[in-house]
Amino acid sequence: MMKSSNLINAPEYLYNIGLTYDLERTGTQIALFYIARGDTLVAGAGQSGGNFIPNVYAKAFGTLNLSISQNIGKHLKVQFAAKNLTNPKIEEVYRSEFIDSDMTKRSFRKGIDFSISVSARP
Repeated sequence: MMKSSNLINAPEYLYNIGLTYDLERTGTQIALFYIARGDTLVAGAGQSGGNFIPNVYAKAFGTLNLSISQNIGKHLKVQFAAKNLTNPKIEEVYRSEFIDSDMTKRSFRKGIDFSISVSARP
């Protein structure tokens, strides 16, 4: 799928779907977000040493993030966050009208990130 109007690092689409649940009585907040990102032009076509280099695209992928926070008394809050729970394969491909199909440039996984934080307020 070639499009001449693609902008570098601007995905074809970007969807964010979120659910949050707030338990005021206990001071607990839970948030779950799914992010879907479409094919994204990473680098435009060019040439190097007289050789044609096709466009480079990052293929579409989705990821899931979760955060849970808990108030402890009036002044403290503890938060747990997990990002990229789906740990999708990120693929970058060469794409051009001059080649039959996408050719893989590189493929990797970003991994899952976990964090815990404690904050205080007066």
